[in-house]
Amino acid sequence: MPPGYFVTSVGIDLSCTARDGKATKTLDLEQAKGGGGMEERWIRSSRCFPEEVARRGEPELRPEAGHIIASRTPEMEAMRNRLFGRASLATVHPGRWPPPTSVAADDLIQAIRQHCGLVGQIQASVSQPPDHFLLTVQSGDECTSVVMQSTLVCLHGCAVSFCRWSHAYGGDKSELPFITVLSIDGLPEDARELTFIKNVVNGLGGEFVKFETPVDRRSIRFRAWMRNPSSIPKKLKIEIPETVRQPTLPIEEEEEEELLINELTETPVERLSKRNLIFEVLIHVHEVIDQFPLITDGPTAVDIDSSSETDQDFTDYGESPGVKDVTRRHEFPCFVNTVDGSIPPNKGIDPC
Repeated sequence: MPPGYFVTSVGIDLSCTARDGKATKTLDLEQAKGGGGMEERWIRSSRCFPEEVARRGEPELRPEAGHIIASRTPEMEAMRNRLFGRASLATVHPGRWPPPTSVAADDLIQAIRQHCGLVGQIQASVSQPPDHFLLTVQSGDECTSVVMQSTLVCLHGCAVSFCRWSHAYGGDKSELPFITVLSIDGLPEDARELTFIKNVVNGLGGEFVKFETPVDRRSIRFRAWMRNPSSIPKKLKIEIPETVRQPTLPIEEEEEEELLINELTETPVERLSKRNLIFEVLIHVHEVIDQFPLITDGPTAVDIDSSSETDQDFTDYGESPGVKDVTRRHEFPCFVNTVDGSIPPNKGIDPC
């Protein structure tokens, strides 16, 4: 192998040839169809380009921290139900000697069986620090017996502590304080479905609640919990990655062979870039339930800063004794195909 190269296994041969000064892809159709005789593609290491002073993705070019919202999925709920009441976290502590550099899961399971008298199935998998193992037993009673033996189980001269697993373990509390009614204009027809809308709301800093009946069917209207309604953009570009699909319409035989080559040469495994489609949509904010102090001297930083981490500014308000309840409903006029807050539309433009 030439120095400075690494290998990526691909399903087709993509040797590059020069033609008019441009790199072009060459592919044998029989190889594309049969998959035999494929060669591996060579991609040069960045060390081959000493004149490059910065590399995309290197730590110095990346932000130190970020903040996103990700909704729980049905698979996460199913896993939570399987672990609830039957899972515990195990941590190996220093004893007479420092903890061993590696602890086998089988050794921990054997020690638990000896101390707790369990005969049923016990599963142990590596956990996130500061814990070492996630233990799963067959029943809640068995989990209780394991937790009751915390620090009493000894492994390689080191005590092992146990605590019940919780889906909130390791997480910090936060809140989405504003219930908001929104609508979106301009979504493609195949994007008007629940999972996609949830992803969009997450990207806006919120959590989808339910669909609402729109006044105009050209828009998608829904209710969501939002972190900061003032940070919701009026216009939004949604970038959707393309997927590789086989043709479903009848085509000529010659076109079918050419299309086959294109489909095979554009699989996500070997392509060096991903094709996307960008849709520009309008986001309307129809209603906001606001329980926080009245804005009497102009917006404050916590009202307009979408990256603010001062959730305590929100959560403390309304809980202190003697604070006046100013919970109120903000309603805003919104119109189809019209940016919120722009000049009132001419007669005939429909509300959404």
